[in-house]
Amino acid sequence: MKFDKTALAAMLAFACAAGAQAQTFELLHSFKSEEGTNPTAPPVIAADGTLYGVTLVGGQQPFAGTLYRLSGQAFAVLHPFGSAGDGSQPMGSPAFDRKGRLVGTTSSGGTLGMGTIWVFDPRDGSYRVAHDFAGGADGAAPFEGMNLGSNGTWYGATVGGGLSVCSGSNRPCGMLFSFDEKTSAVALVHEFSGTDGKAPYGAPVLRKGKLYGAPGGGGTPYVVDKDGTNFTEIPVTDGAVSFGSSLALDAKGTLWGVVALGGTNATGGIFSIKPSGHFHWVFSFPADAQAGSSGVPAIDASGRLYGTNISGGPAQAGQVWRFDPKTGEFVVLHRFAITDGRYPADGVAIDASGAIYGTTEQGGDFNGGTVYAIRP
Repeated sequence: MKFDKTALAAMLAFACAAGAQAQTFELLHSFKSEEGTNPTAPPVIAADGTLYGVTLVGGQQPFAGTLYRLSGQAFAVLHPFGSAGDGSQPMGSPAFDRKGRLVGTTSSGGTLGMGTIWVFDPRDGSYRVAHDFAGGADGAAPFEGMNLGSNGTWYGATVGGGLSVCSGSNRPCGMLFSFDEKTSAVALVHEFSGTDGKAPYGAPVLRKGKLYGAPGGGGTPYVVDKDGTNFTEIPVTDGAVSFGSSLALDAKGTLWGVVALGGTNATGGIFSIKPSGHFHWVFSFPADAQAGSSGVPAIDASGRLYGTNISGGPAQAGQVWRFDPKTGEFVVLHRFAITDGRYPADGVAIDASGAIYGTTEQGGDFNGGTVYAIRP
């Protein structure tokens, strides 16, 4: 899909101004060290509107992080990570399983220090480590959460682990894995070699028996059968590089993602992967986006995409945007000013009313990051 660049530039200038007036920004919470700080992923939204999320560090152990709940502006730490045998430093958003439990990962800690998969039940407050990563075919250091497939299996990625040595290095290149919540077993789906990518950050997405994703340390988006066979790299255009996050699946079966570099202004942009499996460059971020974008785009009921740029705006503190694939309209919904947050974490979450929720890694009242809402 291509748009006239001159017309789009004029529309962009109008949209940025109009979008800011049409939205209401609300700072919901500023993190203090004992609550956990520096969240690197947006919260997830429960059916009753309660937000659940994780922080990278802080809490009872300075570098371990926390699992938190935010209901309105009532904040609570549900679990401090980092005790003996527990995981630490969760980097990705947890997700709900089919029974309403939260399932997430930590990038380090656990019995072997290579990260964990954990399960928390909001109904009774119970927490358990479901799996300790062990390296090799078991993987090590998941940097994001997992995606639940329509088949009931979880799929994720680790930046370490695998059975082979990465080309040009003496360490493994990372791998894709599946996780069976009933048995707590992890299975190797695909190990990266360096020539086909390395260090995958984002969890793959299951679509019609195939997994789609993008490695974080090089390579292009990929597709692979869920049993690990027929791994194929998807050719890209427009100089797109620095893939790394997971993808979002819309109602028509199209996958959407963002990339941090490439495009007209070398600040990254938005791409899609059609049901045919072909890559399409859709939109280049404006030059003032600076560090581009990462994270999974959120999709509303109308098919519009929402996401973040980690920097940009007058304070270079980042911004939240909306993009309409039908019209090509790109709207900046909010530019951060440091006092209300700085460096918005990967992506946002959106509820049924169209309200957007996200976090920033820094800024706020205590410079430990924030949780915010943008309401229509």
